[in-house]
Amino acid sequence: MAGFNWRPSLYAVILALAVFLPLLLSQAFDLAIMIYLCVLLPALTLILALFLGIVWISKKRAPGKSILLMVVIYWAVSAALYVNSESLRAQLKWFLRAKESKSQVLANPSKAPGELRHAEWDEWGMFGMDTKVYLVFDPTDSLSLAAARHSTGKIQGIPCCIVASIRRLDSQWYSVKLYTGSVWEN
Repeated sequence: MAGFNWRPSLYAVILALAVFLPLLLSQAFDLAIMIYLCVLLPALTLILALFLGIVWISKKRAPGKSILLMVVIYWAVSAALYVNSESLRAQLKWFLRAKESKSQVLANPSKAPGELRHAEWDEWGMFGMDTKVYLVFDPTDSLSLAAARHSTGKIQGIPCCIVASIRRLDSQWYSVKLYTGSVWEN
């Protein structure tokens, strides 16, 4: 009896990552994710199903468990990537663009006493319903507790609006997502 072949499962993981990760850096992030879920995921599943059918016909027997597991793993990895897409996008952008993003924020002076330095860092949405994310420099790390607690609402140092989420990217650096339609300056 042959052992379990783990390669098809590894190929499924690689395929899901290779297709999904570039979409995270897309300018039209929300549209790219919708295209992935509605077009690419079903199309790639169909291709995998055709592959299974070809294996079945060419070997004149049902494909092994490792081949069948490939489709399940592809869907599971895609689901995990989708659920964590905003966090993955922030971490990937920070990894690739931290230096230039830091210099952009530090070039902006604070407009009011006690207000944290910030710059628009990310945005997605359409039809005037944009979600904005700001990169915030907090020299005292006062946002660390709010980030650790996943706090939402009115946050000290952010005078304008109600915060949807805060993520700590690095010491003194945070991404602050506002509710859809909100901007820092209001």
